[in-house]
Amino acid sequence: MLCVCDTLALHALEQLNSRGISVPRQMSLIGYDDLPPCRYSSPALTTVRQPVEDLATAVATAIESLADGHPAGLGRPFTPQLIPRASCIAVAVNS
Repeated sequence: MLCVCDTLALHALEQLNSRGISVPRQMSLIGYDDLPPCRYSSPALTTVRQPVEDLATAVATAIESLADGHPAGLGRPFTPQLIPRASCIAVAVNS
């Protein structure tokens, strides 16, 4: 199961655990954001991290160029990073 954010994934993990569904044995779970609590959940939540600092810098530069009268786009794609942890069966099997 892929959740749109780690907060939802952590709630899903809680609900799955309360219903006796084993993560990752019966269902793999992945979040999005890489919030600090993901490392400490049981099992630790696999997640996707965005390059937030790079995005913020690019947006600030784009806004500055707009204020200077020379609008510029973000100029490049930003690549997210998979943070493998124990909530995904492929990670758990290979650990």
